[in-house]
Amino acid sequence: MDGTAVRFAEVGARIDDLRREIGIVATLIRDLGQVLARQADENGEHRRGIEELRQYIRQVFSRMEQHDTRMEQHELRFEAISREFRARMAEHDARFEALSLDIRRILDALERRGGNGGGRGS
Repeated sequence: MDGTAVRFAEVGARIDDLRREIGIVATLIRDLGQVLARQADENGEHRRGIEELRQYIRQVFSRMEQHDTRMEQHELRFEAISREFRARMAEHDARFEALSLDIRRILDALERRGGNGGGRGS
């Protein structure tokens, strides 16, 4: 019986060792579960942050597109105003040229008469 008692004692010691190891494993699993839960929370926060950034980037691109559209409209208006300005300048240049020719003709006519600018003392 002594041999049986020793074996039961050894089996009991092994069972106690296994219980301790199971306790350690259970503690590790519990700690790992807490770490995973924190990481899941952090991942959720990161996902929300990423989604907020995506929305912000979409807003920025939308504003850029609106700005580009407005710039194109401004460019078209500027081109139209520039064409109108050039056309008016061409009209003014033509009028100025016509006036210059009229003045030149008048001066030439005065010189042919031998006048002194229309004065009567010659």
